[in-house]
Amino acid sequence: MLIDRIKTGINTTRSNLMSFNHSSGSPSVTIESRRSQPKPTRHERHAGRFAVFGLAILVVATGLLIIGLLPRFHDDVERRQTADAIRLGANKVQVVRPKEAPPEFEFSLPGAAEALTQATLYARINGYLKQRLVDIGDHVEAGQLLAVIDAPDIDTQLNQAIAQFARSRAALTIARLNYDREKNLLQTRVVSQQEYDQNQDIFNEATANVKANEANVQNLMVQQGFERITAPFTGTITARFVDVGSLLAVGNSTTTSPNLFTISRTDILRVFGFVPQTYVSSVQTGQNVDVLAPQYPQRVFKGKVTRVADALDPSSGTERVEVQLPSEGGALKPGMYLTVRFHVRTAEPVLIVPASTLDIGRDGARVATLMADHRIAFKTIIIGRDFGTTVEITAGLTSDDLLVDNPSLELVEGAKVEPEGMEGNSQPSHKRISLETKKVVGIRVARSKAF
Repeated sequence: MLIDRIKTGINTTRSNLMSFNHSSGSPSVTIESRRSQPKPTRHERHAGRFAVFGLAILVVATGLLIIGLLPRFHDDVERRQTADAIRLGANKVQVVRPKEAPPEFEFSLPGAAEALTQATLYARINGYLKQRLVDIGDHVEAGQLLAVIDAPDIDTQLNQAIAQFARSRAALTIARLNYDREKNLLQTRVVSQQEYDQNQDIFNEATANVKANEANVQNLMVQQGFERITAPFTGTITARFVDVGSLLAVGNSTTTSPNLFTISRTDILRVFGFVPQTYVSSVQTGQNVDVLAPQYPQRVFKGKVTRVADALDPSSGTERVEVQLPSEGGALKPGMYLTVRFHVRTAEPVLIVPASTLDIGRDGARVATLMADHRIAFKTIIIGRDFGTTVEITAGLTSDDLLVDNPSLELVEGAKVEPEGMEGNSQPSHKRISLETKKVVGIRVARSKAF
């Protein structure tokens, strides 16, 4: 019964609401009951996450692939455009004409100044340095005493040799008297021939002893003379290695004698240079040269070629020459770095061409020349001096040849080309070739432009 009352109340309420809505004209309200949705399982949740993660990886990989391929595609396009431009312009070449080098020119060689004469003095006997009379920088004359060595052993040996020499001379005097006496008695038959022969042998032996002892005395006197160190020539002491009291021992097969002094003649200097083979015929003995020193940028010193080797060093292909010059009162000193400038005249005319015309390969240097029928002919050449942007050609070309400037690798013997850059017989300025892009009907092509 209670349930029936409740149902009746609900129906009455619903009827009132419906009547109220119709009377007021407001929108009706509908009440619907919500049903609980079933929750996804754990397996379904993991499967969804993996799908999202895989999709993200695929997107990133695709982006990286596109980023990596775009530059390569762009480079391929540029290479194709460049190849098309080269192919389109391959039949056109820039040509230049060789120029004759001036008959007189100059070239420079580096070198170091050396003393005209230099000697290092050594000790010839054992002893102690008793006295030193000169030092570094002192000017000495030939024969001047530089130092004294105390060698008591040599002095004692000399005294003994002198005494032995006197003794042998006394023995020789007695032997000569006996020999003369026996010689007279032999004539009168007082002594026998045997006695005479014995006295003759004694006399000959005494004579030989005197000569040997005399030689020994002379040898020891010479050694005693080594106690005095003298200057072998006029010059300057440039080095000193010992001082008073130093022990001096003569060297042997395993050791060397100690150095005492170094003396140099510095009023005249010499510079050695190595002339390349190209200039060998232009350098002669007696030729005047200019010598430059970095510390005297405003001065030019005058020198003269005094020695020429007349033979080339096979390892370097150069000839050694000697240049002598005065030191100008000590302005130039041994050991200074100098530059020797030669003024020479070419024996035969040579040509100068741009370095960009050279084709250096396995078989040497060559150039591409243009024939009268506009065909290419390669010529082997010999290169002389290298001036950087231009080089000297000593053989292989004539002044009437036309050379291809900046020859390409595709240029072959006998290829027919169209020359550019010549105005009559004058030599054009060297032009560099660049690639300029131009857009035609939506396609980018390359054309060559000279600037």
